[in-house]
Amino acid sequence: MTASTRDDAVHSPLRISLPISFGRRWVLPVLLELGRANQGLQLDVSFTDRHVDLIEEGFDLVVRLGEPDEASA
Repeated sequence: MTASTRDDAVHSPLRISLPISFGRRWVLPVLLELGRANQGLQLDVSFTDRHVDLIEEGFDLVVRLGEPDEASA
């Protein structure tokens, strides 16, 4: 069962922040396929390497690579 066929399907955008190189190379193809398989899913994807505030900037998911810095602890 896909998200688009469920009664509780997501109708608001899923906001995701990804590192530029990693996101475009590895994650975007998967997200595009996910979007094709789930027509009701709205993806709002941001590609940036800067530190983002998950809450303040309204992201549902943030992916970062490497060691955490003091600001993220």
